[in-house]
Amino acid sequence: MDKKRHCKQCYLVILSRDFCKVCRVSSKKSRKDQEWVECTVCNYWIHVKCDPAIDSPTLMSILSSEVSQYYCIFCRRQNLVEMQTQLIEVIETQDKNEFFRYPVDVGRVKGY
Repeated sequence: MDKKRHCKQCYLVILSRDFCKVCRVSSKKSRKDQEWVECTVCNYWIHVKCDPAIDSPTLMSILSSEVSQYYCIFCRRQNLVEMQTQLIEVIETQDKNEFFRYPVDVGRVKGY
């Protein structure tokens, strides 16, 4: 984070992660009745209304500690990319007959 791009007050808010990672509104400027959840991975706070994946049952699970972990939209995306990369690596190492090594010749495969 570059101090030169932010005033001192904004810089301190950014360092403290005291803002919604999605809408970037500081918790001090946000309405007090808005619900927040903290991401288990990045430790940023997110307004419940800013994450479309949080519906009422999910929120109730998070608040009642039935779900001990919450992943924000950014960390979910990163996790998905990592999982896809790992899957590709597994396929490449297990592909002894090289079925997945080359593009499919559409003319040779019926119904493709």
